[in-house]
Amino acid sequence: MNNLEGKYRFYLLPALSALLLQAAYPPLRLWPFGFFALVPYFYATLKTERPFKTGLYFGWLFFFINQYWIYYSLHHYGGMPVVSSMAAVMVLAFYESLYTGFFSLLTERLHKKGIAFIFSAAPVWTCLEFLRGHLLTGFPWSLAGYSQTGFLPLLQIADITSIYGVSFLVVFINSAVTEILYLKGEKKALSFRVLAVVLSLIICISYGYLRINQINQTRAKKHLKVSVVQGNIEQDVKWEPSYQDDVINTYFRLTREVIKDKAPELVIWPESALPFYYGSERELTEKLRDFVITTKTPLLTGSMLVRDVFYRDSEVYDYSVTNSAILINPNGKLTYVYDKIHLVPFGEYVPLRRYLFFFDKLVPVGIGDFKRGNVFSKGKIGDVSFCTIICFEAAFPELVRGFFRENTDLIINITNDGWFGRTTGPLQHFDIARVRAIEERSPLVRAANTGISAVVDQTGRVISKLGLFKRGVVTEEIEIKDVHSLYARYGDVFSYLCIILTGFFVVLLRVK
Repeated sequence: MNNLEGKYRFYLLPALSALLLQAAYPPLRLWPFGFFALVPYFYATLKTERPFKTGLYFGWLFFFINQYWIYYSLHHYGGMPVVSSMAAVMVLAFYESLYTGFFSLLTERLHKKGIAFIFSAAPVWTCLEFLRGHLLTGFPWSLAGYSQTGFLPLLQIADITSIYGVSFLVVFINSAVTEILYLKGEKKALSFRVLAVVLSLIICISYGYLRINQINQTRAKKHLKVSVVQGNIEQDVKWEPSYQDDVINTYFRLTREVIKDKAPELVIWPESALPFYYGSERELTEKLRDFVITTKTPLLTGSMLVRDVFYRDSEVYDYSVTNSAILINPNGKLTYVYDKIHLVPFGEYVPLRRYLFFFDKLVPVGIGDFKRGNVFSKGKIGDVSFCTIICFEAAFPELVRGFFRENTDLIINITNDGWFGRTTGPLQHFDIARVRAIEERSPLVRAANTGISAVVDQTGRVISKLGLFKRGVVTEEIEIKDVHSLYARYGDVFSYLCIILTGFFVVLLRVK
């Protein structure tokens, strides 16, 4: 009987938590599930004799379910075989599950030493999430805080703590509920936990409503009318030479129509919208410049750029390529360039390539060959300053914050989520980008090749959007309000405090 009970705790409870937590993310977005989804897993952690394995099992299941779409991208568009694509997702999920494994191990031992789970769980979880977002280039996806993107008021604390503070709250509530439901204790102890849950929710939600109301009542200091063009170009044909004219003409047609009807001050195209290398292919480059001159409207677009060209005997023998955003003004001049800083590992570059020599045999030529940018460059349209983040960069709070150390009015996110197909990947990516608007208290304009393109205000509210795999244009006059963010000013202080507290817990275990 005890053996059956042990297997029940080890297999069923963590699996139940993985499924419940996934329900809080797209496509369902059942955000209330986030407040109790972890309870079965937490209970199993405190009752099992194998806490590390319990955490490993939960993490592997959850991350594999939540990030299954990576398989589609690697196999369908990356050209990797089925087996190696699936294996790659499994390995990634296993790596991420090491963090939940260490979470279970540390909190279970602290619990046995007399440190209440409600006090240790949230800071330890937040510490480990933060480390996962930074170690080995970082992969801050599937954070617990993103389970609350369906409930805007609760997300507002991110302008103080970043998304990691929302994760802290979610785990704190789950840990308190775990102790209330399953752990024996005095009435005073249980009453304290009930009070802690109620007060924490009241305080955070009240702050959210007050902040939203304050921002809504603040008058705009600047305005900018933008049009976002979503070409909805299939990834399979995007770079086919025979489709090159069709791709360019699609963007030209949509842009001409919106300029005629809406007269925007800025037109934005997605990441790598140009099916050629701007500046290197002269005929197509001149064609684009002439188009911008004719429309008399600035164009911000994604483009591959050839850099660092080296010649030998008058022949090109080496060069590098950047994934960039460029701004072409109405005179046809290039007035702004941003080279993507945080490249996608194994997609845009290969870490430790010398040792991973076999990687080139698994994927098509050209994968993992981009050069990293190193400048937080900003552009300007009239009196509005903006920064551009490209695709995967939207997942990194501290990277976006790097643009806000000096005055920045607007975040522009260009991306090509066509790689993810009809999966939950684009939905997750969009939710992640929205939180950056809250953290920096900056409007966000998002241009995605196949969607979701959108305009988001300084509270994270979606003003307008164009859904997945639709062709069209989103036009909005953006209001830029003089609203400040503690996170933009002070950075990851909250996360550092969680790291310090976790370090104290580790020392406490060794001393005891």
